[in-house]
Amino acid sequence: MDEKKEYYGIITEIWKAFRKHIGTVSEITSATDTRWKEICDDFDRIEASAPEHMKRYAGEMVLLHVDELERRWRH
Repeated sequence: MDEKKEYYGIITEIWKAFRKHIGTVSEITSATDTRWKEICDDFDRIEASAPEHMKRYAGEMVLLHVDELERRWRH
């Protein structure tokens, strides 16, 4: 597969998950809310399904987006 398409596929999946959960984090009132597990599971799935040679990229992008969701929740 074309490498550019692989990057695009990963970032597209990350964007879909981010968009899905951005509204949810504003409703969460506790760090122990079970919705955090659902959010993390969605992002973990993206990293796990990335091609081996792109797992580092996928993992870093996942961390960035989950961190942003957490920052939005905290502030």
